[in-house]
Amino acid sequence: MKIPFKYSFKNFKNRKLTNAITVFGVALVVFVFAAVLMMAYGIQKTLVATGSEDNVIILRKSANSEITSIIGGNIQNVIRTLPYIKTANSGKQIISYEPVVIINVDKK
Repeated sequence: MKIPFKYSFKNFKNRKLTNAITVFGVALVVFVFAAVLMMAYGIQKTLVATGSEDNVIILRKSANSEITSIIGGNIQNVIRTLPYIKTANSGKQIISYEPVVIINVDKK
């Protein structure tokens, strides 16, 4: 049995608050979804625009990220001898060993 349109429109008039909350909820979900997509697109464009093929991050074998990768001094010396390391006009290698340090701070 089909519900007539008159009944549906009459319910829209009678339940203004419920309909308004529903419309607001759907609009909020669409807004948040669009905002997340815009942020992801912006971050991706920024990383592509500011990235360089000359920059390399070297990780330890089987490390998933910079945080879990620890490269000792002897490996750093091996990396210095690689022929792919660029040198400045002064003859010094353009290389930087940068550790990632995480500090946990308790909230009071």
